Amino acid sequence: MNELQVTFDGRSYTFQPGQTVYIGRLSDNSIVVGDPTVSRRHAQLTWGPVGWLFENLGQARTFHNGQEIRQVIVRKPTELSLAAPQGPVLHLEPLEPAGSQATFQAGPQAAPFYAWVRAQTGWEPRWNFNKVLIGRDGGIAATFASGDEPQGATVAAAITAALQA
Repeated sequence: MNELQVTFDGRSYTFQPGQTVYIGRLSDNSIVVGDPTVSRRHAQLTWGPVGWLFENLGQARTFHNGQEIRQVIVRKPTELSLAAPQGPVLHLEPLEPAGSQATFQAGPQAAPFYAWVRAQTGWEPRWNFNKVLIGRDGGIAATFASGDEPQGATVAAAITAALQA
């Protein structure tokens, strides 16, 4: 459930939520890429409330569809090129796409994000227009009711406060 399959150079790897996956030239990486243009600790994959997150860590760049990226949420099969648009290719595929198993906001069948919000705050979103502000630390900075406008004063003040924290 929520596993991630990564294929590189003809070899497949499967990772579970909770694992931090390191990618690069170092021999202790989860996926070792021998190409000299790839950073020693090029990138990492982590599971979070919105699914698997790929983050570029090294000085060498990462590309998705020819465009440079620093991070990407992996919600569907995705190919990333390391170091150059024509560099070594990683194929990332969630085995159960994040959020596909449930769209419930409350109760025991809640989607993982809503269950995480409830566990962090005790607040239970009851409508899909409820809003959650995620802080720089990855924690919940604020929650908002469905009537709070995304561009309204309440939300804007919370965003300003979170940016200053």
